[in-house]
Amino acid sequence: MRASVVIPCYRPDANFEKMLGDLNAQTCQDFDVVLADDGNTPPLEARIEATLNRPHRIIRFDQNRGIVAGLNACIAAVSAPVVIRMDADDRMPPDRIARQLTFLDNHPDVDVVGASMAVFGSGLRMWTKPASHQEQQPPTAQTKKSEEEQVAPWKRTRQQVPSRTHKPEEEAEEKMSNGPSAGTWLQHALTSQPTQTPPRRTDDKGEHGQEQS
Repeated sequence: MRASVVIPCYRPDANFEKMLGDLNAQTCQDFDVVLADDGNTPPLEARIEATLNRPHRIIRFDQNRGIVAGLNACIAAVSAPVVIRMDADDRMPPDRIARQLTFLDNHPDVDVVGASMAVFGSGLRMWTKPASHQEQQPPTAQTKKSEEEQVAPWKRTRQQVPSRTHKPEEEAEEKMSNGPSAGTWLQHALTSQPTQTPPRRTDDKGEHGQEQS
């Protein structure tokens, strides 16, 4: 097999069968699936066998051991050169595995691939991938300075206040006058750009709502 999909499973909801159906619908044929049944009652074997028609293996824990133990057990059972990460409530398009394997084949210098992600459940949110590898590079000193100025304009206000000898009765008043005023906070709130959520490490398509121990 070219790849193995590893899936920790603990109390999966109705999206579990949909996730298994997405595995069946993959255009790529060269992969298998390893699932960790992490102490579920009843066991998940019946649900998996009724839906999943891809080559698969189930690792059963009699008691819940947590997502890390489940993932480690799945990875230890993998012999394929590529490991694909999913959760029990994730969704993915039919060409996900094929496209990511093709990218790895065409870029031997790349070890990890991902994509944008739509988070569903309590509300739809989008997590986008970086436009280039350069966006993932560590920030330079100049970049850090620029980001700090954008995030905390009141720090510049404090730095611009000249130092002088304080009288005891003036200290409390000056501490308040040099701090961020309501106007400064409001201006910052109106002019600052929303923070982009960091891209996730995998191309998960579902909400990370899986219960963990």
